[in-house]
Amino acid sequence: GTIHPFTITDHKNLQYLREAKRLNPRQARWALFFTRFNFNITYRPGTKNIPADALSRRSSSEQLTDPEPIIRPNLIVSPTVWTQDHDIQHATLQEPAPPECPKGKIYVPRSQRLDLLGTAHQSPGSGHPGSKRTLSLLQTRYWWPSMRRDTIRYVQSCSVCAMSNSPRMLPTEKLVPLPIPERP
Repeated sequence: GTIHPFTITDHKNLQYLREAKRLNPRQARWALFFTRFNFNITYRPGTKNIPADALSRRSSSEQLTDPEPIIRPNLIVSPTVWTQDHDIQHATLQEPAPPECPKGKIYVPRSQRLDLLGTAHQSPGSGHPGSKRTLSLLQTRYWWPSMRRDTIRYVQSCSVCAMSNSPRMLPTEKLVPLPIPERP
């Protein structure tokens, strides 16, 4: 006959699942499920099963290597924000904050507004949020008098947003009934 696929497991009880006389309800459901398949179960102790699932085994210190970073370097925002804040503070020397600037907010001079809008709206981690969300992100730390208007204009002029917000379907014409077929 044919050779049936086999499964190697370190769970000894699975070997006897098909032959067991007494099963609890959960085991009975699994046994019933497995009857649909024709395969053999082979037991091998975990210590002898070298190519076992890596997540279920402790690794030895010899095998450890430096892991790849989870967050790609271009998605790390902190250095960008720090240098941007530094540039903003440097620019406030030429254009100081007006008296109506709220306490706890960083005033953004005209020369830095476009860069800050670009970072808030187009950085890889932001995902091109709409004008309300971009404004909300900016308002957590920054302030300038025309902030709302500038943010709306910036988002409306974003070519990526314009392409993704364009209508997906062409305008439809009026529906016309199809002719009735004479034969199937």
